[in-house]
Amino acid sequence: MRRERGLFLIAQMAAIIAVLALVSLPMQPRNGHEVSTSSNVNERPYEFASGVSPQGLQLEVIMNSSSLQSHGAISARVEVLNTFGLNVSLPGIVLNQNISEWNGDDYVCSSGASSFVGFALFRGHVAAGNVTAAGQPLQLAPPEVIYCAATSRPPGAAVTFLPKGDRAVVTSDTQEPTPVTVGVNATTGNCGDNPSYVGYCTGKGLSGYWNDSIPAPGALNFTSPAFSYFPPGEYTIVATDLWGQFVYATFTVE
Repeated sequence: MRRERGLFLIAQMAAIIAVLALVSLPMQPRNGHEVSTSSNVNERPYEFASGVSPQGLQLEVIMNSSSLQSHGAISARVEVLNTFGLNVSLPGIVLNQNISEWNGDDYVCSSGASSFVGFALFRGHVAAGNVTAAGQPLQLAPPEVIYCAATSRPPGAAVTFLPKGDRAVVTSDTQEPTPVTVGVNATTGNCGDNPSYVGYCTGKGLSGYWNDSIPAPGALNFTSPAFSYFPPGEYTIVATDLWGQFVYATFTVE
């Protein structure tokens, strides 16, 4: 009897050890795909989106991070997406006053989408409730910017969004159908050592702002006395589109 009881206890101990061994094994990814355990949230984009309009359009601001170090840069893109799986045609383009005014500061006049989507960069944490008190937007364009009036769309032009994306075709009575990407990159203008290209040069992200009241002879690059890197604090991209949608995307400079 004692022997049988001893064998039973040994079997129980062996079963417990086997269970503990299984629990201690690392979890295997399903279907052979690697499972990421990274907790660095800056590795994924930050997306801020409006609701979806009755036409199926959605305005988005996509940033690669929610913060940056002083003298660094943050990548940001503003775009309008067709969320429907079919073409969406919208007639009668009417200029948006916010977009027209902000194009002089946000430096996207060279983009074919500058009539459809625009943005401004403000100091502080800006939202729908306090945007009217945000003051003047920061100037992202270098001084002496050359405006690109040729990119504006004629009144009465129509736009047809292609399914599931930011691609569209613009048509009018005076122009041939033109394919456009309805999105712009938010960048600080930097003309490097070639000021002859002022109005056609941008940087690689948002890194600072310009002061056109300060004389800036010569190359309009980031060593210019008219340029300032962002001081520490909060900044907000306020984006809008031709269809009255707004998005507010705040980031922090540390």
